[in-house]
Amino acid sequence: MFDRSFQIDPVRGVTPTHTTRVQVLYDEQALYVGVTALDPQPELIRAPLVRHDQVNRTQDFVVL
Repeated sequence: MFDRSFQIDPVRGVTPTHTTRVQVLYDEQALYVGVTALDPQPELIRAPLVRHDQVNRTQDFVVL
């Protein structure tokens, strides 16, 4: 499990304000990546309906 990450926006290279954990598993067929993005106020999370490849810069997202 990896729990050290860096933000890109608004300031590149800064430690994020919220914890993000990444788990990587593999087998003979595939590589599996799981991301847990923690938020201290999950009740404020909105889930707009967008295509997975149309994330815009006003949304939070994880880049691997």
